[in-house]
Amino acid sequence: MAASIQQAALLCNTEGLEEMMEDGDETSSLLNHDLDEEEEEVVDGRTSGSSLHARLLGPELPVESVHLKGDMGPENVCGEGNGIVAAGGGEVGRRSWRSFNPRLPPLSEPRRFWQLVVGALCCVAVSSSYTFNLYNGRIQSKYNFTQSQMTTISTIGDIVGVLILPLGAIYDHYGAQPIFLIALVLFPLGGIFFGLTFANAIEGSMAAFSLYVCMQSLGSSLLDLGSVMTMLSIFPANKGAVVAVMKTFCGMGSAILGAIHLAFFPSENDSDTSSFFYFLSVLAMLASFFGVVFVEVPPYMIRGCEKRVLTEAQRKERYRIRRQFLRQKAPTTRFAIGFTIVLILVFFLPVQGAISAYMELDNSYHVTFACVSVGLCAFYPMMALPWKVLDRKLPLPHTGSFSFGSGRASRLSRFSLLSRGTMDSTAAIRELDYIAPQYQTTLVQNLRTLRFWALLWLLFATSGAQIIIMGNMRFLFGALAGKPLGESFVALLVVITGVGSGLGRILLSVLEMMTQGRSAEERTPITFTLFVPSVLSVATLLLLLILPTNALPLPCFTIALVNGSAAAAIVIVLRTIFATDVAKHYNVCSFAGIAASLLMNRLVYGEWYTREADKQGGTLCYGRQCVLMPIIFSLVTNISGVIAAMYIHWDYSSYCRRMLEMRAQRLPNRVPHVADNSNSNVVDIQYDDGKGSLTEVKTVVESPVEK
Repeated sequence: MAASIQQAALLCNTEGLEEMMEDGDETSSLLNHDLDEEEEEVVDGRTSGSSLHARLLGPELPVESVHLKGDMGPENVCGEGNGIVAAGGGEVGRRSWRSFNPRLPPLSEPRRFWQLVVGALCCVAVSSSYTFNLYNGRIQSKYNFTQSQMTTISTIGDIVGVLILPLGAIYDHYGAQPIFLIALVLFPLGGIFFGLTFANAIEGSMAAFSLYVCMQSLGSSLLDLGSVMTMLSIFPANKGAVVAVMKTFCGMGSAILGAIHLAFFPSENDSDTSSFFYFLSVLAMLASFFGVVFVEVPPYMIRGCEKRVLTEAQRKERYRIRRQFLRQKAPTTRFAIGFTIVLILVFFLPVQGAISAYMELDNSYHVTFACVSVGLCAFYPMMALPWKVLDRKLPLPHTGSFSFGSGRASRLSRFSLLSRGTMDSTAAIRELDYIAPQYQTTLVQNLRTLRFWALLWLLFATSGAQIIIMGNMRFLFGALAGKPLGESFVALLVVITGVGSGLGRILLSVLEMMTQGRSAEERTPITFTLFVPSVLSVATLLLLLILPTNALPLPCFTIALVNGSAAAAIVIVLRTIFATDVAKHYNVCSFAGIAASLLMNRLVYGEWYTREADKQGGTLCYGRQCVLMPIIFSLVTNISGVIAAMYIHWDYSSYCRRMLEMRAQRLPNRVPHVADNSNSNVVDIQYDDGKGSLTEVKTVVESPVEK
């Protein structure tokens, strides 16, 4: 469920790049193309499509403040008075890039972070799908369902996820608003029907509950699609931080909802359960409404409905905006506020859950714990406050340079505005400083590759373990313990699950920020993150087999880490390694989870548990033998998933090495050639702290030009 974003091509194979390199004369003429003529097509720096980015861009700087005199030479800009030093002088200029590009004002950080706050609220609503263990006991006892019937209800809710594929196409074609509108109807309606059923206003049955779960499941999937993937597009240079401060609530939100449930809806009767569903409906309604009003795809995304109506000038303007999103990293101070709140919740929620489970406390303590949890979340909008103190100095761009012999901007450093024939291929090589190499193959082409099927198998294995353990926690842990679980202990498990899932997302986010923020040559291939959920799944299943009953919360915590790390890994990996059909790739990957729910949860676990329960003469089964076979089956499957992760990482690492080798061959040879064809004395000034790009400009300034 990811947004398909139009990205610069990094070529799907090495042959295509080599063919482009061989077109030396044609590429050289394009590199010498006068970009001033292109900029003149954009009246006043904007096109008729500029209203799309008005909400995210800050106020423009006046053109007069950035005027450069025509007779300005290198000696006029290399002095200390101007604060600019040529790259050949050994120092990177400190003047902001905005001084030389008045047409694209900086992005408005308060607006971006307000959308992030709304996205976090959507993720809390999405986390309600993890609260099934809070009320599945009431459903089972009220209607005397067998475990086969219970797994059928949850499995049908997973299978309906197949509908997310055409709905993902709607996102690619029209943007986020239609997705939030559909979620605004489906998600709350499913909760209302659940509430009416427990209020005895509607007759309950397995078919009815399956329908309600389908509505909620589809609604939560749409909220996830509309919020998470849009935020990753709005913060393309901060994907790890976004996952940490927002996607974390897809797991941790269930712990907050668990605290609220224990305080205000303790499931002592059907009325409390009915009220809890009404509460979830209101939460989903608010999140969806805010998404419709405030969340929209960034302006550089060319939606399907716009492809045939945008002019060439408008496309170039969109591409310039895209580079601005890549260059301008969000202020760390604002992210630090979100990190702080998340870390406080990580420590507070399990502590209050353990106290509630193991100590005899009256309801006033539970209410206090719930209010503190909600109060901490109320500080989250501080990230979006329009305070200058929260904004650090804007980062400098990677490829800004100027030719002062003619007073014009150097064509050399602006590959991305060339004609569309070779523009993407050339810019892609340079943009390895910003983003990792990406496969340009479409979904149909990837379905014919072993690496994509290995990825699907890995997701099938890890999803199966998660669904069996997390979706049936009350019954599976009860079988291992040999007795029914108390409501307080179940609430503790839900809290541990939520916190562990949040920590798993934070773990992957930290790994992404630590490894992907390096230079292109030192960057670790992002596919290494797939080892985290696959190895943890194997460890969790082994713990279930060997640990005693009183240590069951430990595998509960580790499987929650699997859930969070897998959710974050698949989002980050797919968004990083695939440049085209990203939404379709993500939606197809969701089929792995659907298949795992059907085969491993419904058939392997559900049928085996029901068979063992029949032997004991009831609908519930107690004893390790009730769940031993599903655990062993899942263990073998996940061991093969680790092997699949090893192959995926090896394949993508090889691709990255090939791209970097061609980058090293391409840029040093092409740049001097372009400088030779510019009929002016070019002094290139680099406004960047990026090591790779600075080296390129020094080559232009310091190396002799071939005649």
